Amino acid sequence: PTSPWRSELLYFLAEGYYYFKKYTEAEAYYLQAYEWAQMSSNLRNIRKINVHSFHSSIAQYARLGRAFCLYHSGRLAEAETEFKALLEAIARTAISADTVLIVNCFLGYGYTFFNQKKYLEALDVFEACIKQFPALSSAVVPGLYYSGLCYFRLTYYGQAVDAWVLLMNQYPLEEKAAEAAFRAGDLYFKAREYQKAIATFRFVVEKHPNTQFGPSAQALIAQCFYNQKKFIEAIREYQKFLDLYPSDLQANG
Repeated sequence: PTSPWRSELLYFLAEGYYYFKKYTEAEAYYLQAYEWAQMSSNLRNIRKINVHSFHSSIAQYARLGRAFCLYHSGRLAEAETEFKALLEAIARTAISADTVLIVNCFLGYGYTFFNQKKYLEALDVFEACIKQFPALSSAVVPGLYYSGLCYFRLTYYGQAVDAWVLLMNQYPLEEKAAEAAFRAGDLYFKAREYQKAIATFRFVVEKHPNTQFGPSAQALIAQCFYNQKKFIEAIREYQKFLDLYPSDLQANG
């Protein structure tokens, strides 16, 4: 109990419970890790010991972990308050240089708003994350994907497509690019912008053929041609579907 590494041990124990999705136990250990880290930090300040390492930022990471536990447990209002407080605390300290910590705080804060159907607030957070880290895929990919979802839920379909197309163009091989492209293509399809829909669905089939979106994208390419009464092209695309996905549930159709 007197180990100088007690806060770290508690933190990693919390991490273990978190990754096993035992959020109640994880939250309790994150809280203990935070309290011990705070106490250790106060002692270091009194003794004028300068420590620069993960050891010195354990309190913020423990708060972040606890905030995500609140989020996953469905206690969204509490999670919102905790993410906001943590972002404010980070802004006041030298730990603000920790990119991983900040990005995860932004994303957690945005997810919490999104799942409370506070889409405008979520959009502000995701776009702020993208603006602050425009070259960091861990910020931009989820930021653009969820920005598109926010616009979609707000019925701003043009802006939703813009966000998703930007994601597929900037990070074409990211897993989320497949879903973003499929969603954009679906909106083009429903708007009867068939050429744009075909181009976007082809992106899914060519870049991400083995995802869950591949078969539906290929089927919709064929449907785009069928709807335009371009039956020769439609036949070719239906045959391509059968060649690529012969055992898919849509094959008989």
